Order: sequence, then structure tokens, then C-alpha cells
Amino acid sequence: MLKRFLLLIFIIFVGLVFVNSAFASVKITNVSFDNSDKIIFLSTQKPAEETIVPQKIKVVKLDEPTRIYFDLPNTILTMKNFSRTMLNSVIKEVKVAQTSTNPDTVRVVITSDADLSKIVVMQLPSGFLIRYGNEIASNDYLSEFYRDKTTSDYDYYEKTTSVDTDILQAQNAEKDLVKTTDKNFEKINSALSNTSSTVKQGENDKNIIPIPAQNLSISNNVSRIKTKFYLNRLDIKRGNILISGIGSASLEKVKVLSEPSRVVFDMPNTVLNPALHNNEYKINETEKVRLAQFEQSKVRIVITTDDTSKYKPIFSQDMQGILFAHSDRLTNIKLFDKIANVENYSVKHTNDYDLLTLTFSEPVIQSVVRDYNSLNLTVYNAKPVLATFFTSNLKNTMFKDLKASKINSTEQFQAGQMFNIPVDKYDTIYVYEAQSGKQLVIKIEPQKIIEKTKPKTEKIKIKLGKNDVIILDPGHGGADVGATRNNVFEKDLNLDVAKKVYDILTKAGYKVEMTRTTDVNPTLQERCDFSNERKSVVFVSIHTNASVNEAPNGIETHFYHDKSIELSNIVHKHLISETKAIDRGTIKSMFYVINHTNVPSILVEMGYISNDKERAALQTKDRQDKTAKAIADGIIEYLRGTKNK
Repeated sequence: MLKRFLLLIFIIFVGLVFVNSAFASVKITNVSFDNSDKIIFLSTQKPAEETIVPQKIKVVKLDEPTRIYFDLPNTILTMKNFSRTMLNSVIKEVKVAQTSTNPDTVRVVITSDADLSKIVVMQLPSGFLIRYGNEIASNDYLSEFYRDKTTSDYDYYEKTTSVDTDILQAQNAEKDLVKTTDKNFEKINSALSNTSSTVKQGENDKNIIPIPAQNLSISNNVSRIKTKFYLNRLDIKRGNILISGIGSASLEKVKVLSEPSRVVFDMPNTVLNPALHNNEYKINETEKVRLAQFEQSKVRIVITTDDTSKYKPIFSQDMQGILFAHSDRLTNIKLFDKIANVENYSVKHTNDYDLLTLTFSEPVIQSVVRDYNSLNLTVYNAKPVLATFFTSNLKNTMFKDLKASKINSTEQFQAGQMFNIPVDKYDTIYVYEAQSGKQLVIKIEPQKIIEKTKPKTEKIKIKLGKNDVIILDPGHGGADVGATRNNVFEKDLNLDVAKKVYDILTKAGYKVEMTRTTDVNPTLQERCDFSNERKSVVFVSIHTNASVNEAPNGIETHFYHDKSIELSNIVHKHLISETKAIDRGTIKSMFYVINHTNVPSILVEMGYISNDKERAALQTKDRQDKTAKAIADGIIEYLRGTKNK
């Protein structure tokens, strides 16, 4: 009987050892915050040949102070124990520490004065997502992998002021992390009290692999750059470029440049391994590729080639790699193991955007190419569907002209589905993938149509007196640089042109004053008061336009009150005639300065700084002179006309 009992104990022990060894631990490599201050992401590195199975995570609430904690089983923290105090966020403090190495357990503690019941914890293939609020569906999570915009409200810049706990260690030393009977809390208290400690490799934690400091985006002792993707490798494969890293890769609209001929891919929310920064790699005898940390959280990939139209990005299933593939060099390149069926689709129409959701039976390998008039989505491992698959549901949406076709046969794949969606060049497009890899979502925001206004003009009688003054208002200034691209600041363009208008009008005998003549920034109300306190006859605010889309260009003239319509029409007429720029019309807009001034007031948008060609023109003496002359001539014509009425 005793032998049987001992044998049973031995079998159970062996079974437990087998279960523990069958599932390699997940490794947490980074802790990131997004700019909403409501999202924390624990990036993970998946075990080799293991599949992450999402698990329900038990969250425990504690009081004094109000906080929650939860344990992540079978998890290793490869970075040092993390502790961060947030000074102006809903979440006040975040602590992450390795509490046990046998079994591997990481504990997360979040302190907040807010309603902690709104905190949602999710396990995703690429990490653990902690979010305050219910904006993200609990059954899946979409990751943006393509967008037209060069900037977004969801970009990973940490705007919250934060202080590492080691800076505050002295003043917080007397505080206990948690008060509970849980035995492991003594360990976590000890671990988190020393945030500078590192994970040590011993008998019970042989699988822990510390990440070298250079493999983290920034040292934990300074304010970190927040990112979705850490790009740490580049390989050249048969004339194609493979980049890979940790996180979730994404791209912006491709740019094609000349002299020399090259194609540019920008990766938002991405940090580059410093060892790769500004290095050039040879693809073949005539082509090369360079990587650079283009902005604080944006990586630029430049491929110098005469075949700019033949390179397209192909995303890996886990979103942790992109193959920049030359269409003539994909022969014998294996992209996938499983063929996916297009299971279903759905479409949503709103006044602001349209959504198309495609669902597949297996994770997909896809590429997105956006040009002025279409969006081409290629799913390389999808079994082609018949044209009848998409029914009349797409009518009355921006997807109504969608065409589904088999992939180009020259690419020599057994499967492959292409979706071509005609779009307007001014539409804004986003494409998302579910963390499962089995769902793609296309979002199209239509360009808002600007209608030229032709309202009835109000007859204004103006008699210029000896002390009557024209007010010029160069927009922005000082710390408020306005719109900016490539180190060109709107505030400077506005002031340069305003000074030229001033010179023309004063030489013509008019009295002119400016709300600013140097690099300062009066408030909007101060600009209005400046005009209202003087015997002003007109107020003209001078600005430079910008868009998240690079295509828009041209001149707009804005007014708000009816008494400003005639001034707006006359100045705008001169601007279009003199500069030959695109006519975007006169528009009724409730800008503060043209709404709170007492005299006829307009705001001129003299071109788009976000359009490469127009930005270059706006910096030239010729364009500035013509713009200034047009504004001055328009003001003079208006004043002479109203004087005689």
C-alpha cells in the first residue's frame, strides 16, 4: 500500500514538472505608456515554438491607498524592477516586479484615486495591455499598421510628467507597498523598494535572460520614449529588406523622392536600435537602404532604387517584422504556411468615416499600398473569393467600387487575394489588424468638401480719419510655433509676410500697426484688445495652413461676421490672381480673432506648409512678395471702395 502511495506521489510530481517545463515563461521586455495616460503596455517576447494562450487575470483591490494588484503567472521580468510615479495622470503610480522565480511570477501594482473598477487587463500575443476605461473591446484588440497621417492623437509620446521612484525613494521610504496576509507581498515589498536592482541569474532562475541596456529604448532613469515597436534588426534577403523587432510595427503613407530616385517608408511610434541609426546597407550593385531615427518616436527607412514602384511592405503575422519586397524578387521566398479563407465581412457607414472589416480563418500576411486614387490591400495567403462574395451591402459606402481579384500570377503563389478600393486623393485611410491576425479593418475618412461662399455683402461705410489704423496680426509666435514641417515654422512665415504688407501699406500712406513685430506670442484676446483699443478700420490675421495629408494646397480666406464678407472676397480675389495658387475659397469660420474684433476682420491662410511643393514656395521671396502685395492691394481696394460708398 505504501509503495502504491509513493508511486502515486512520484507520478504527480513528474506530471507537475512536465507541465511546468512544457510551457516556457513569457518574458516582459519593456513597460510603456501612451499619451492618453490611460494605457500601460508590458511588451513581451514570446517563447520559442510556443503559442500564447490568453488567460483571465485576477485583479485584487486594496485600500489605503486605493490600488489594485494582479499577478502574471509563468512570466519573467527581463528588465530591472520598474517603478514610476505619474504626477498628472489618472493613474498615480505603477510598480512591476519579479516576485517569484519558482514558479515565475511578475506582480503589477497600480495606485490611483480614480475608479479602479474601470481598469481592464488583457493578455495579447505581443504583451499585456492595461487600460483605464472601456474603450477597447475585451474580445479583441486592433493594432494600427498603416495610416495616411504623419501625426496622430494616439502617437506614443509621453506627455505626462513622470518621476522615477528612485528619485522619490527617500520621501516614500516609509510607505508600505501593500498590507495583506499574502506571503508573497513581503517579497514584492522588498523587490520594489530598490528600483535600481537587476534580476540576477541563480539556481532557480536560469531561464532569465537580462536585456542589455542598449536594447531598451531609453534608460529607466530618464523619461522614456513611448513606442509600439523597437526595431533592432535588418537583413537583406535575395534583394529584399527584412526589418524585425519587438512590439507592433506600423507604417505611414509611402513617399517617392527623386535626385536620387528613392522610396521612403516612415514607421511611427518606433524606436531604432542606436547601432542601426544612420547606417547604410547594400542591397545589390545599384541599390542601398538606410535606417535612421527620423523623429523622437519615428524611424525612417530610405531605399535608394530606380524601381520605386516595385517595393512594397509585407507585414508578418505577428506584426513584429516587415519585408520590404521587390515584386520581381519574391520567387522562392516562403511567406506563409497556412492558406486562409475569407470567412465574412461587414461594413459600417457614418457621417465621418466608413469601416470595412474582413475576417479570415487563419492569421494573414498582408501588404498595403496607397496611391492618390486607390488603396490596394494584398493578402498573400488568402484563398481568392468570387466577385459575388461582396453583395449590395457595400452600396452607399466608400467601398461601393471595391474590386476583389486573384493576386498577380507573376508573383508565383498558390494563394493570394487583392482588394482594390478607389478613393479620393484627399481621403484619409487607416488599416488595422486584430491581435489574432485573423481580422483586417479598413477605415476611410472622406475629405470634407469646402464650399466657396457667395453670401450677400453688407455695405459698410468707412471714412478714413487721420488716426485710423489698419491692424495686421502675424499668427502664433514665441513658444507657439504654429504648424511646422522640416524645421520650417509657421510663425516665421507669418511674420515675414506681415512685415512686407506693413511696408507696402505705410509707403502708400496708410497708418498700420502689428500685434507683434518680433518672436513673441500675444494671447488671442490680447490681439483682439490691441485692435479694439485703437481706431482700427480693418483687422487682417495672417497664417499658414497645414493638413495631416500632404496633398492639400492652396489659399483660403476666412471671415465670421457679415460685415467682413466684402473684405474677405476682395483680398481673396487679389491673392488668387497674384499668386496663381489653388483657390480653396472664402469660408465662414469662427476663429477667435475674427469673431472678437469690432471691425471687418479676416484670417488669411496663405498656403500649406504640409505640402512639400507649396512649403518650398512659401519660403521664397517671390511667393512672399506676391502674397504681401495681394493682401495690401486687397485692403486698399476695400478701403477705397467703402470710403466712396
